[in-house]
Amino acid sequence: MAKVSKNGMFSGRVGNLVYYVINGIQYVRAYTKPKNPNTKAQQRHRSKIKACGNFLGNFKKAILIGYQNEGPGIAFGQATKYHLANALRETTPAGTQDFSFDLIPEKLKLSCGHISPPDILTCIRAVDTISMTWNEKLGQVPNRQTDIVATAAWVPGERAIVQLHTGSRSGGSGHIKLPPAFTGQVHVWAFYWNGEKSIKPSEDNVSDSVYVGIF
Repeated sequence: MAKVSKNGMFSGRVGNLVYYVINGIQYVRAYTKPKNPNTKAQQRHRSKIKACGNFLGNFKKAILIGYQNEGPGIAFGQATKYHLANALRETTPAGTQDFSFDLIPEKLKLSCGHISPPDILTCIRAVDTISMTWNEKLGQVPNRQTDIVATAAWVPGERAIVQLHTGSRSGGSGHIKLPPAFTGQVHVWAFYWNGEKSIKPSEDNVSDSVYVGIF
């Protein structure tokens, strides 16, 4: 089904016609049915997208802040594109027909921006609490003293804990409280973001995330 944009242009399929827009100009072409719409390559790609979406869904709260674009769909699209290309490993068992993929935790990128990534000095777990310290050094613009450290903690099989206000850059330390279900090894990530700097989405408001490790 075709969609109509705010400026009245169409995108999508209507009957045997496909509408699309390039550089603000409306185009239309005849729809051609693929010879084989379910090839092995297509099945594999769909499996990758599904695996990527399922994993990133655990970190929705972080991604909506970490990918500074206009709207959640665009933010998730950008995150999915990156992880499809850089962070998946195939786990398809030999001799099976169904494709399977896992996302590599060390390559998970919760945010993408121009602020310098946090320099994590220590990260210690004591039962249900993770304590973290970071370098308070300011660095160059667009770094700000008001930058906030956001953290995410995750164990396989559980939804991630995303804490957007773990501490300030100048504070130098913070804590993450873990739920009772987080009994195994916990993966931890951190990034800076600054909601005070500008109300307009911009990569100047966020840093790349860093993988802190397993605790």
